Amino acid sequence: MSRLTKLMGRRGRSYSLLTVLGLAVTVSLGCVLYGAVSYFEEVREKTTLNALDAIASGDLPRAAVLLRKASEDGDPAAIEYLTWLEARRGNYARALEYARSCSLNGSRLCLEVMGDLALLGFGDAQGSKAALSFFEQAVASEKSGEMRQAFYRDMLERALPLCRDLPSRLALVREGLRVGAPRARLAMGDILFLGDGLTRNPIEAVDMWQAARESGVNAATTRLAGAYWHGYGVNKDEKLALSLYREAADHGDPVACYSLALIALRDIPDPRIPDSHYREALELFDRAAAAQYGPASSALGILSFTAHPDDPTVQTAAAQWFNSAYKLMDSTGSILYALMLATGIGVAADKERAFTILYDEAQNGSDVAGDLLNALSHGDDPQILLHQTLAVCRQILMGEVFFREGAAEAAAYYADESLNLAYQYGVGAGESKVTVRTGTADGSQVMSHEEVVAATRRLPQRVVNPRTYRVDGQYLLLPSIGGVIVQSAPSTGARMFEVSSQPPRPPLPPVPPGYTGDPLKIEYAI
Repeated sequence: MSRLTKLMGRRGRSYSLLTVLGLAVTVSLGCVLYGAVSYFEEVREKTTLNALDAIASGDLPRAAVLLRKASEDGDPAAIEYLTWLEARRGNYARALEYARSCSLNGSRLCLEVMGDLALLGFGDAQGSKAALSFFEQAVASEKSGEMRQAFYRDMLERALPLCRDLPSRLALVREGLRVGAPRARLAMGDILFLGDGLTRNPIEAVDMWQAARESGVNAATTRLAGAYWHGYGVNKDEKLALSLYREAADHGDPVACYSLALIALRDIPDPRIPDSHYREALELFDRAAAAQYGPASSALGILSFTAHPDDPTVQTAAAQWFNSAYKLMDSTGSILYALMLATGIGVAADKERAFTILYDEAQNGSDVAGDLLNALSHGDDPQILLHQTLAVCRQILMGEVFFREGAAEAAAYYADESLNLAYQYGVGAGESKVTVRTGTADGSQVMSHEEVVAATRRLPQRVVNPRTYRVDGQYLLLPSIGGVIVQSAPSTGARMFEVSSQPPRPPLPPVPPGYTGDPLKIEYAI
């Protein structure tokens, strides 16, 4: 019995020892495995953080490579950043691939990108209905109804510039109005003001703009300023218009800065401070140009060149301004840059490129670009054309002459006699009267041009017929060059719907823990 007891004791101790050893091995393996997993997690997370640093420094190709590696290693943050990066860069096929993979996890950002791409014509489901469905899915998991609607509104506002056709735009605007999106109110105001797909109604447009302004949309303040300056759908109120323009300009709106610059150029200068109005205008144009507003770059080029036309340094600077405006798709800058290329003034001569630019502008609807292309093709002197065009452009900017209504949106109102706007003016070829309408058609009155100028000093000083207008004693080779400047009057900034090349702008994904850089540098790196 004692032998059996001893034997069992020995076996018990052996089993206990084996158990302890087994536990020790298990714990050791667990620690090794945990350490390995932790190490790989740390490595992949560090890879993602390095990718974010690469984005912030502008090295987007390297960032994409690092993010792909981190996503292949299983980092969920990396796949969201890949989706965001490729969408912002315009690599839509890749963005869609990544968005599909992370949308399965309910990623709000990836579903938003899929909605954006549906508007751009990418994916199995396309168009506004598909986009709205993706946006609804993106916010469906949000428990708070208020937050769900806020996220949905933001998605709609970001998606508005991506619409590729007018019906899609109207669908998004109407959905935005349903949920109270401020920029949808701005967009509907533009649609009603311009009659872009709906019946033109400036009075309702002003109401929409006012609602957008009250919701904090700065561009709506500029819209209202232009309406009160010209009297579109409201009684003309120059004092209120100036106040609104200044408010919008103080908040960085480039159209407001440009409009104030035009007003400053045409204002009566303070005799105690020579050229104060001119310097103020240049500063405002510069602010608008810094905000990537093409017409402002064109204006700076015109004013600098015509102030010192024989200075090679100034000529080069003017050509750079026009080139900047051309890159921003401003018609005025594009035409003037083409003329400088045709002459070789301020830039190396390149007639082939000049002709290409003018041809493209003509295809986009610019009659004057077509006239210039035809004139140059038939041997007209490009230097005379450049000289006359710049001279006329300067006089229009300074308010010394005008050939037509100079706000882009005004053409529809100037041509439509049935609207009975509070204020319209214009002179056709050979006419010597300016018609000023106040209130309704029954209250219209006809004034001489001198009486109009006396009523408001900021109107252009001479209404001319371009066919009888002369520069340095010579008739204009092309009367149509009076239309080179598209934006020569204070404006609302409203524009007809055009298909934009702007890529989606989804919000920046959450910055991973441990990132010590500035997220704003990532946001603005693209």
